Amino acid sequence: MRKDYIYDKHVEYFISKCEGFLSQSSDKKIDQKHENLLEEFKKIYKKDKKSFINNLRNWSHHGDLSCPPQITFMHIKYLGFIKTIFTFIKKKIKFFDLKFFNQSFFDDIEILKVTGSLEILKKNPVHKTPQCNDFYYFEKTSSNYRWNRYAYLLNKIRQEKLITDNCNFVDIGSFYGGFQSYLKNFYPKVNLILLDFNHQLCRSYVFLKNLFPGSQHTLPDEIIDLDFLNKNQNQIVYLPIEKRSLLKKLKIQLTTNFFSFGEMKREMFSEYFKLIDHSKYIYSVNRFVSSPFFEKTYDSDLDVRDYLKNNYSTLYFDIFPMHHYLNIKRKLLNRYANRPIGSPYFELILKKNENRR
Repeated sequence: MRKDYIYDKHVEYFISKCEGFLSQSSDKKIDQKHENLLEEFKKIYKKDKKSFINNLRNWSHHGDLSCPPQITFMHIKYLGFIKTIFTFIKKKIKFFDLKFFNQSFFDDIEILKVTGSLEILKKNPVHKTPQCNDFYYFEKTSSNYRWNRYAYLLNKIRQEKLITDNCNFVDIGSFYGGFQSYLKNFYPKVNLILLDFNHQLCRSYVFLKNLFPGSQHTLPDEIIDLDFLNKNQNQIVYLPIEKRSLLKKLKIQLTTNFFSFGEMKREMFSEYFKLIDHSKYIYSVNRFVSSPFFEKTYDSDLDVRDYLKNNYSTLYFDIFPMHHYLNIKRKLLNRYANRPIGSPYFELILKKNENRR
């Protein structure tokens, strides 16, 4: 049966070590999407704290991105009979036309196979992780859309040898810590620095504390500087956005950002890049054009050219293959239809030029 994970106590402890947890406010640099996420979180927390705790991983604005409907013995074992049936019916109704949704998921699985990423997924079945209520079971493992993505990303990091087991790894926009758990399973001594809003760091802390209780978890109020990371291993640091300037003095092996750079306003994006422009490697997956003229998706005018830096060489560049063929039914140009997203995503790995600062 599913392991009994701890949620309530971990949430309370995080809040006790995070001054201004609920009062964290945005500023003019922050894009509209993240302003809305912050305000929605506050409403949920004030209205029903228990709901926040019970939905750290999947809530109204963020989640595991679902997967095709399925009923197996493993679902009944981990979710229970009633919940399994209810979820199956709910998906059948929600995704009435499942053709495009299912095809894209299975395309992702094939990409994992041809890239060698499936072996990583098999060592990290999603149904055994905290608060997982949505998974597709196959080949003695399990996954969902988000978990497929994480397996691919970690495999790319391993293939390109971007990190070692004794280094500092920074992820900007960590959500609930799923990708970090993948990384930690393969590089147990690596120092993880997660940079995000308070409520997202709380989600990550609960998730990672349950999976890695033996690691040293450093919470927002405990962070004065990051010098201790140069002398210690197996650290997980939850760095709030207000303390992001501390990254400037940290020796960083790899910095990652998946999707959120392309959602930022130019001013904020430029600030983040200045903070990490000494990182040995930068691995980014973002939109070719943040807001195409025909579908103003985000409060941003960035495009792929903004990610190419003079003091970095391009180690890898291609279209990001995961979810690439997903067609979403939505209203655009005054009519509803299944369409791909407004802009595809690129995958970019940069390496710092050794002779330049």
